[in-house]
Amino acid sequence: NDSSVSRSRARSAPLISRPLRFVDQDLTLFAAASGDRNPLHLDDAFARRSPVGARIVHGSLVALALLGILPADALAAARSVRATFGGPVLLD
Repeated sequence: NDSSVSRSRARSAPLISRPLRFVDQDLTLFAAASGDRNPLHLDDAFARRSPVGARIVHGSLVALALLGILPADALAAARSVRATFGGPVLLD
């Protein structure tokens, strides 16, 4: 079936390692473009009171940034995206 094919391809794909850094302006611009103005992303005082204790990067922004580092041929071949976050992504 298609899912087993995509899983086997993903396992054999080369590992891409590159740091991603996000700054305040990234979150501000993404919030304006996406309409996601959750204070957990934008408000320092609100985020300090959260369990994380700091502002976090929008998950969709992280996923889009990860797509942006793929080689063009890998991106062109992609048919779906699944993102799993092991923890919050914080501002640099």
